Amino acid sequence: MSKSISLRIAEKSDYDRVINLFREFYYKEEPLTLSHPEPGHTQDDEDFTFSFFDCGTMLFAEDDVTGMIAGALSAGPIEHGDADAMIEAAKTTETKKWRDISLFLAYLEKKADVLHRFNVPKALHIHALGVHRDYRGLGIGEKLFNSCFDNAKRLNYPLVTTDCTSVYSIKIAERCGMEKVSLTTYEEYNRSIGEDLFHPKEPNLEIVTFAKKIC
Repeated sequence: MSKSISLRIAEKSDYDRVINLFREFYYKEEPLTLSHPEPGHTQDDEDFTFSFFDCGTMLFAEDDVTGMIAGALSAGPIEHGDADAMIEAAKTTETKKWRDISLFLAYLEKKADVLHRFNVPKALHIHALGVHRDYRGLGIGEKLFNSCFDNAKRLNYPLVTTDCTSVYSIKIAERCGMEKVSLTTYEEYNRSIGEDLFHPKEPNLEIVTFAKKIC
């Protein structure tokens, strides 16, 4: 393991390596995924995360010596009406688990209402962050967030947002100077749908939405 890390925008040739990192070090640990009664992650969840691959907004950190991917970040554009579109799309998902998660994500987006709150037409939303276990403690997540801010500026996004589902990603967002917009507990969402569906595990009992203005 080297401490010399380069950050890059993922290209088609990087697809397999990046997706394998997410399968091993994101989906197996992501609190929202784990809080659902059905085990594992679904293919439609994976398809959504990687639907932004060609947008030039998927980033990864690479060990300069070994060539190993140390971490990766998936981000994609959001616009007005996306939450309603997600609710409609949830009606035709292949799996119940992704339908349930999609509706939860739409709830978070409507509650935070970041585009109206900041009066912007669009934003770049960080959907997922995974860091290889061997590279944790080196600030890889923070470097990927900051690289995402730089990329957002290059692509003319006025705002970067994210829904942090773990205490670790919450700390990263705070260290990167993101503004806390809203907080949602799983209990709150379960009450809103009238179903005791999601069961989080400590310490990840809430989801915090953050935003950062990009000059």
